[in-house]
Amino acid sequence: MNNRQDNSHPDDEDGGKTLPAIGEHLSCKFYDTAVPVIRYDTIGKGISVRRDYARYAALAFVLSGRISAASGIYMNEDIAAGSMFLITKGDFFCLHGIEDSELMFCFLDSSIALCNTFSLKQLVKYLPAEAAEDTGNIMTVMPVNRMMTDELAVTRKAIESRLVCSHFLQLKRDILLLMLRALYKKEQLAQLFRTRTGGDFDFRDLVLNQYTCEINAQQLTASVGLPAATFNRRFKKTFGMPVGKWLSSKKQENILKDLTMTEMPLKEIAAKYKFTPNYLINFCKKHFGDTPANLRGNNSKTDSFTF
Repeated sequence: MNNRQDNSHPDDEDGGKTLPAIGEHLSCKFYDTAVPVIRYDTIGKGISVRRDYARYAALAFVLSGRISAASGIYMNEDIAAGSMFLITKGDFFCLHGIEDSELMFCFLDSSIALCNTFSLKQLVKYLPAEAAEDTGNIMTVMPVNRMMTDELAVTRKAIESRLVCSHFLQLKRDILLLMLRALYKKEQLAQLFRTRTGGDFDFRDLVLNQYTCEINAQQLTASVGLPAATFNRRFKKTFGMPVGKWLSSKKQENILKDLTMTEMPLKEIAAKYKFTPNYLINFCKKHFGDTPANLRGNNSKTDSFTF
């Protein structure tokens, strides 16, 4: 009988790209989850990823390369490796690879907290009043702490090795959120999560589920089934602005979506929103900082992301 101990490392044969007994792991029900937790993806140079409606909120980390991003009405021309930003549930978003890029997405649901004693709801008191009602066109982008960068690298290697059990990924998400709580000031986190600090997540989801681009304030109020005064109070507390102002921002979002996600002629887009072509040009310059033609840019698409 051979009593020699096998001292080989699991990574020796394949560089850690697969796990021992991978078939056993992949057959487990916890490897097949309908709701994503953490996802690793790549965007090639010149490739765009666009979604009409983000089904989940996600904290996005740019691990390498450089991208441009838009989410809702928020735009940022250039986001480099070592940065993070938030994609809000219900928003249109577009990510474009300026360089070959790697990204990690940490998905958030209504129960998410930064730690056992500090929820996202508690951040609202650390957000300046002017920031809470901000509808400018620049999203909040923050640098990723070096300790978090190391943790993201370990998580990426685990995912590449097909260690994607939902329990494991949930623990990894908890670790990342705890790091945010420990490594950043509350004021910074309030700004990063400003679209998630309204507190009434059930009401937010109800509004987003009833919203259409044609709906007005009265129709939205009636569809939710609340008295107008109650609706307006809860709406402003949840979204940080009156319903009319929010609907105006969603109109901006829909125009940007039509410009970047469709091949609809500019004259038809103007007519759809009851604009003249010249007014559409001025509208885009005012709200997005560029002309409709320039915003249209590269219309290439990919379906590699799950949102």
